[in-house]
Amino acid sequence: MAEKADIKRSGCLAAGVNALNAYISGGHTPQDYVEYARKDAEGIVRDDLLLTIAEKVNVVTEDLEKKGLVILKDKDGNYVTRGWRNVKINGENIKPLLAENVYKQKNVRVINHINITDLKYEGEKGTSVKALEEKKVEMLGKVYHMLTLAYGVPPTEFTWSQRDKDGKVVSTDKYTPLSFYNKLWGYDLNNDYVLVMNDPSREYYKVYQIEYDRHTYDGHDWVYLNLPNEEVKPMLIASLKDSTAMYISCDVNKFLNRQKGVMDLKNFDYESLLGVTMTMDKKERIITHASASSHAMTLIAVDIDKATSKPTKWMVENSWGKENGFKGNYIMTDEWFNEYMFRFVLNKKYVPESIAKLLKQKPIKLPAWDPMFAPEE
Repeated sequence: MAEKADIKRSGCLAAGVNALNAYISGGHTPQDYVEYARKDAEGIVRDDLLLTIAEKVNVVTEDLEKKGLVILKDKDGNYVTRGWRNVKINGENIKPLLAENVYKQKNVRVINHINITDLKYEGEKGTSVKALEEKKVEMLGKVYHMLTLAYGVPPTEFTWSQRDKDGKVVSTDKYTPLSFYNKLWGYDLNNDYVLVMNDPSREYYKVYQIEYDRHTYDGHDWVYLNLPNEEVKPMLIASLKDSTAMYISCDVNKFLNRQKGVMDLKNFDYESLLGVTMTMDKKERIITHASASSHAMTLIAVDIDKATSKPTKWMVENSWGKENGFKGNYIMTDEWFNEYMFRFVLNKKYVPESIAKLLKQKPIKLPAWDPMFAPEE
């Protein structure tokens, strides 16, 4: 087994994703899970594969518990659920647990912090760049072939209905993936946007690049500008005042009241409960892996104090269903924002020239296993 990071830390950092903490609670069936997933993916799914997965999710959860995963239970010994399709777990605990079981396998050798490809071998032989590019296309073709066997051939066109806030269909049209993108989005994702981080463990006002980590075929590696929060917030506010929501990512489970949908440092008084003064600041939590970006949401609103013109709280739209928070929306206080918000994607038109010029710096390269860019929910 080869892992570009470390198998004890690779994968999800937060409460878990459906591959980890999915559990169909009482009164619901695997078919209910299929219906949920189909709706969530706008119908672009394979029901037979979803049903096969749904029939096994409870078995996997119970097996992980037998391997040592602590899962919260109520006084009757039943799993404490998050809605009807998840249980409460700490995803961070799964990784070392699975790693331990992998290391026990006699026929498995684990190699961490490595990328293994035929291209590396060919490059060392002195193969030309043109030949390497052709080899890469050939390899990707094999990957595509395997994916189509597992998930089917991606649709070349589909029908999609747009609905109003009450769920009423207002239009139904047939699209290709490209025509759908052009009509509902249309922006240049690779050039019109900038990724901004607030990571006090690294120098501010510097540009960083995560090697070998990109999210679009024709894009580039993750490149971000690291800024203090006092530089970030005015840009976010400018975007929101222009009715433009944004991608954000945070350490979502810290001081989270999921039922009320509130992220507030005052939600839980751990110091009084445990009799311990918790002194680590944001930088120290990052360095010790006690905190990191773990979950993406959409920033949709801000509340600004009229007397000070400063933000007091922020609203995000989450993906955990309407039964959580206020119809799926969450509130975070500005104090919580300062401690546990990490990255933001902004349209460049909301970035002032004094900040935009910093993007012209040569990026400082970081490894693909950088903890601030581990896979998230």
